[in-house]
Amino acid sequence: MWAHYADCHRGFVVEFDADHAFFHQGLPDSHLGTVQPVRYSNERPGFSLGAEPMPGGVAHYLSSVLLTKSPEWSYEREWRMVVDLNDEARFPRDVMGRVHLFHVPPECITGVIFGNRCARTVRDRVFEILAANPALGHVEVRYSHLDPARFATRIDRSPWPTHFV
Repeated sequence: MWAHYADCHRGFVVEFDADHAFFHQGLPDSHLGTVQPVRYSNERPGFSLGAEPMPGGVAHYLSSVLLTKSPEWSYEREWRMVVDLNDEARFPRDVMGRVHLFHVPPECITGVIFGNRCARTVRDRVFEILAANPALGHVEVRYSHLDPARFATRIDRSPWPTHFV
């Protein structure tokens, strides 16, 4: 996570409550709008034009494509939520037709974890945002530290490493 998505530990992670209703707004029997674990497989999902109809239809196939990754990534234990970006009532903001931003209810956010190389200016800005919004007063701030003995990270409430070799 830190190396691939948080700019080599220079970024931060926003932690969500996956049980919140926001992550379960899909229709019954639909993969859209509900947070789900990524499936790790050696085989890509596929279909042939003119073949038998797919169980669940095209929407099911497309979500399976978006929810499947190679087993090499299984250590991430990733979860995703696939949404229909054509639903402008729920997901109205797109930036230059490429990046879609949408509102996440503040109560969905449970924490922020700063990478061990996150710049002080970034941390200060996140603290400003949290302090300025009372609806985010419950958000827990934690810090990632490299484990001194293993190829791993430790997460705790201290901005300074609390464990040394």
